[in-house]
Amino acid sequence: MERRRTDGKRHTDAGVYQILIVIFNIQCPMFNKKQGFSLVEILIGMGLLALVAVTVNGLLFSALRGSRKAEAIAVVKTEGSYALNAMLGMIKYAQSITACPGDGNSVSLVAQDGQALSFKWETATVPNSMASSSSTATTNLTSSRVTVSRPISCPRVFDCAGGTRTVKICFAVESVNATDVTERAGSSGLVFTSQATLRAP
Repeated sequence: MERRRTDGKRHTDAGVYQILIVIFNIQCPMFNKKQGFSLVEILIGMGLLALVAVTVNGLLFSALRGSRKAEAIAVVKTEGSYALNAMLGMIKYAQSITACPGDGNSVSLVAQDGQALSFKWETATVPNSMASSSSTATTNLTSSRVTVSRPISCPRVFDCAGGTRTVKICFAVESVNATDVTERAGSSGLVFTSQATLRAP
């Protein structure tokens, strides 16, 4: 089929279609996309993917370390508070304090029931612990999950310098399962300190 223009020139339908295709290819490049990705596009995509992976990995490790540190602090607080409160309660209601050696590692007393009792910072065991000894048994006040030490700020664990009626207690507790410093309860553990005065006249 042919069309005749007023100027006498002829254009076939195929020619008109070719012109339209050329126009659309120039004005609408979105209809003329290339297939696949170029090397530059692939490298950029891989770089972005690696950046996202590194960021997510760092966030996960940070959250994991924070969780382990919180767990270590919770264990240390529980163990240290139990040991301190047990000793304070027994000392307050004791009849008398019978011995408080100069090294400050132990204190001996007569309990409310008249039984001889002593508290000692055990350094011969691994890990170091806080122990209670009587004539019948020796009991660890801290478990094997933590180790007990004497902090630099305290010259003695048990200090009776104020007389034979008052005992100052100071010790540090740290988790033994911490693999690095970020999982520790502190630089040298959590410090527990208090003092107890005999209530008996």
